[in-house]
Amino acid sequence: IASAGAAFWDAALAAVAAGAGYEALVAALRATGARGAGLYRPLRAALTQRLDGPELARLLSVMPAATVRDRLEAARRLAAPTDRREGSAAR
Repeated sequence: IASAGAAFWDAALAAVAAGAGYEALVAALRATGARGAGLYRPLRAALTQRLDGPELARLLSVMPAATVRDRLEAARRLAAPTDRREGSAAR
């Protein structure tokens, strides 16, 4: 999730906030340069906490929008460097 980067999660959150469905969400993520497993694996991990599972389009159609948003926000926080993380990595 963290390796996808903050821009990936920002794009996902913006697309979901705009009411994007699966195709528009994927298009927004592709605009960040993500492709293949680099796009689908972190998205699936964020939404399901698994690396495999149901088809994402179907999953997004039944997940409550608030749950999708909350899980994407949690992924965004994991991708965001913090002063504490940077400080501990430098030690």
